[in-house]
Amino acid sequence: GMGHHTFWMKNCVIPLDIVFVNKNRISHIHQNCPPADSHDMNPPRYTGIGDHVIEFPAGTCQGWKVGDKVNLYLGTPQNPVG
Repeated sequence: GMGHHTFWMKNCVIPLDIVFVNKNRISHIHQNCPPADSHDMNPPRYTGIGDHVIEFPAGTCQGWKVGDKVNLYLGTPQNPVG
């Protein structure tokens, strides 16, 4: 839900772009977040405010900016994707 969220990259194997979305607009972008070292007791944390957080392979968000409009479409059995 809407609020302040923090993520870290536990068990992730590839670098990611992490995008925070608030009311269908990008509110924050963390680009090229590296996977956490499994032995690191204090891994990097990525924070932002929003009602959705979306992870993409690193480099996907190049050229995107805070304020860009986001349209999310999630299919259902009655309204399938693709």
